[in-house]
Amino acid sequence: MSSSIVLSVIIPYYNANAWIERMLDSLLDQGLPEDEYEIIIVDDGSTQSVDSVLNYADTHDNIYYYRKENAGPSSARNKGIDIANGKWLYFCDSDDFVQPQAFSSVLKTIEDLDLDMLVCDWRVVQPDAIAISQEKPFHISDIQTGKDYLGLFTYNPMDIGFGAWRYFIKKEVIIKHGIRWENLVYIEDRIFQLDLLLVVERLAHANVVLYYYVQHQTSILHDKKKINYEKYATHIWHYIQRLSDAISDESLHLSSEATVVIDGWRDMAVFSLLINSFKYCPVSTTKHYLAILSNLEGTYPVKVIRKGLTRVARKCMGHKRLWITLCRLFHVLPLKTRLLF
Repeated sequence: MSSSIVLSVIIPYYNANAWIERMLDSLLDQGLPEDEYEIIIVDDGSTQSVDSVLNYADTHDNIYYYRKENAGPSSARNKGIDIANGKWLYFCDSDDFVQPQAFSSVLKTIEDLDLDMLVCDWRVVQPDAIAISQEKPFHISDIQTGKDYLGLFTYNPMDIGFGAWRYFIKKEVIIKHGIRWENLVYIEDRIFQLDLLLVVERLAHANVVLYYYVQHQTSILHDKKKINYEKYATHIWHYIQRLSDAISDESLHLSSEATVVIDGWRDMAVFSLLINSFKYCPVSTTKHYLAILSNLEGTYPVKVIRKGLTRVARKCMGHKRLWITLCRLFHVLPLKTRLLF
């Protein structure tokens, strides 16, 4: 394999034969010589046909297909990191697509500025959407640390976005700091992002819409979340603990602005944990999380303020006895009915 490879694109793959072609076509339409970048598809034990993927790998010298036993998308991404040859890493999912003819200018920018990470924009689209050429001038922000970048979102912590496909990341940074994708579901990208932003020294933001996140009509993740929420709840609790560790770690030297942002992420995670446990878990689970959250300084009661029913729910969950009583009343409904919410 050529040592001139600049970029490794890593795609975790599982039974995505119906969508992978659009992603691969968009990745191949980047104005880059094929000997300068590689597309690594890590099949996480698909049970359906992989003919489309194999056909692309046979046709294009820069597309590589690897198969492994099923262990989840995080495991597949970590495998991709291990075998990647590029100086830069880019993660994307098999059922989305990227902006054509964008990588060439982006790579030139990050090389010229010697960045650790470049943050790009993204857009949520419907399955029949197509890429739209960007008319606004290409603009790069000032170079800053990841911690300083965090501080820009003090008033709207969720505006930062959480998809790993927003980032071009220097592989050297990931290797040096031992950053890996944790084997979680639903919030693994948020922890990966946190780990990166706490260590990168040279980050910039580009105003280019690089990634198109396709919102499919049926969400397997959403359905599984309802059915297996006990498992999801443990993952969100782990995320809350990681955020709390970052806030209390004095060695990180976080600014007050960055601390506010991480606290905002934690607050939203606590709200999600309590509201979804209320809906999908036994009452005992809700009582358990209320108890352990109370012992984790600064996490409870929830501080986030929203309008309408969300604000009412926040106020109610701040009173343990009231929240447990409401939970018991809600659980009088049959499980099938509760899963509709």
